[in-house]
Amino acid sequence: MKADYVNLHLKIDKLNNLADRVYYFSVKNYNTGYIIMCEGNILSNCLILAEAPGSLEESMKRILVGKSGTIIRNILQKYGIESNVFFLNVIPWRPYNNNTPTVSQIKAYLPFWKELFSILKIDNIICLGSIAKKLLHYSDNNFNALNIYYTWHPAYYLRTNNKKHLDHIDMSILYAKSDIVCCNINCYLYFVRTY
Repeated sequence: MKADYVNLHLKIDKLNNLADRVYYFSVKNYNTGYIIMCEGNILSNCLILAEAPGSLEESMKRILVGKSGTIIRNILQKYGIESNVFFLNVIPWRPYNNNTPTVSQIKAYLPFWKELFSILKIDNIICLGSIAKKLLHYSDNNFNALNIYYTWHPAYYLRTNNKKHLDHIDMSILYAKSDIVCCNINCYLYFVRTY
């Protein structure tokens, strides 16, 4: 039991160190004053890969809390797995003018996310939209994940109001649910840096 707590503290220390490095990299290269890197249960084997913070996420310093995030979190709650997932933004700050992240921006964070996947031991990835899919495409080996679920970004559903897109998101999460290991310990943490 003591070894489990030691391993947990080591994982938290590694994630904090990674968040610090991502923050300094972002400030230096993208002139941002904050990052909203990731949050969730660090014992989870499932990661939900989002694009970047929106305006509400930027003000609240949380991942997936705006309209799109509410859709995802409601589906996770419906299936009883919200506390058993981990969330990551491909780009940890809001792109200027809410632009789509560029290929060079996505690739710039790739080494950090490889390290994060190594720390967390993620088996399952749910990709929300094309930016998340691009990150996996550039990763060479999909971060060694066993199962990858691609779905529409909820913002696309909100723009089109086409129920089939919402159904696809729902079904992707339902399929992933069977591969998610429910954690006995809820170790839900936030990795955000700001000045």
